[in-house]
Amino acid sequence: MVEFPTGILIVVSLAIGASIISMLHVFSCVMKHEVTLHDLRNRVERLHNDYALHLARLSGEIPEDSETTAQPANDAGLGPIEQIAPQALATESTAGESDPQVTQAA
Repeated sequence: MVEFPTGILIVVSLAIGASIISMLHVFSCVMKHEVTLHDLRNRVERLHNDYALHLARLSGEIPEDSETTAQPANDAGLGPIEQIAPQALATESTAGESDPQVTQAA
């Protein structure tokens, strides 16, 4: 059996240790990025819901003095379209079709 000098074994051990630490650092950075991305997606979803609620209040579908607030996003697999109030989306699409100023601008 071939015996390696102690110096070589120490260098190889340090190289293996450094590579393990660098892999853990990369995994840590990826996890931090994913958590930040998840938080930003939740914030965007909440802003979309707040905006849909605001549009519904402006169109008169929801009274101004009501205590309705946008529901927080859940992780049930629903996309952003299902989270927004459907009547607010319908109001946006029909308002754009019947408004003469919008058709003139287009």
